[in-house]
Amino acid sequence: MGASLGLTGIILLSFKLCLSGSSLVELPAVSDRAALLFHPGCVIRYNAETRQPDWVSYKLTAEEVRATEATRTNAFRPDPEVKTRLPTAKDSDYARSGYDRGHLAPAADMKQSMGAMVASFFLSNISPQSPSLNRGTWSKLEEAVRREALRSQAVYLASGPVFYEDRVTRTRTRIGPSGIPVPDAFFKVLLVRDASAARAIAFILPNDSVGSNLFHYAMSVDEAERITGLDFFRYLPDEEEAAAESSFDESAWFTE
Repeated sequence: MGASLGLTGIILLSFKLCLSGSSLVELPAVSDRAALLFHPGCVIRYNAETRQPDWVSYKLTAEEVRATEATRTNAFRPDPEVKTRLPTAKDSDYARSGYDRGHLAPAADMKQSMGAMVASFFLSNISPQSPSLNRGTWSKLEEAVRREALRSQAVYLASGPVFYEDRVTRTRTRIGPSGIPVPDAFFKVLLVRDASAARAIAFILPNDSVGSNLFHYAMSVDEAERITGLDFFRYLPDEEEAAAESSFDESAWFTE
């Protein structure tokens, strides 16, 4: 973990998480200086350099999957909570770019309230995704997560972009007037806390046309941490975290 939050920091963070309907469980490690945005339905760590999220985390319950309080808005707009010198991307950055506005917290997971639905279309929750990924295997993974939430009652998850090279290299593809860097891949890490034990799995999908077999891109959370440099599920008890993250069993996931 990075810099310690300390007891006061943990108490303040827990309070903000309650207001957003989130919990500590799904949150990757954060420090006092982390640029966190607490929105209804999710928590976003925003990166002012890339002008997109480092990660978006939330707990998805069976009740939220079944919710009908809100319908999709398609109203993409800058995040009013971003106070950095450079604001979030603009919708015009994606126009005719060849890339989709890819949700990290999908709108279909945010039907529990209009506040959550509106926040899911803030551009702080969006990264440039290839159309073949966004409308194909990434969408398939999102649907599988919702099925898992219905089966297991709750899934703790975090998603975000992966940059394998320096984010500011001149050779990186950028889009729009703002020069938004295009990620190389995207991760999604999942945790379910069953009565007997916690189980976890991670996926890293290239930002390109990929095969339809989700488990071709599956790995342990430990391996995803090595690749991304992030520390997932840091606020679980140490023994539970270590056991869940060290391996994965694909037969335990997404079954009907």
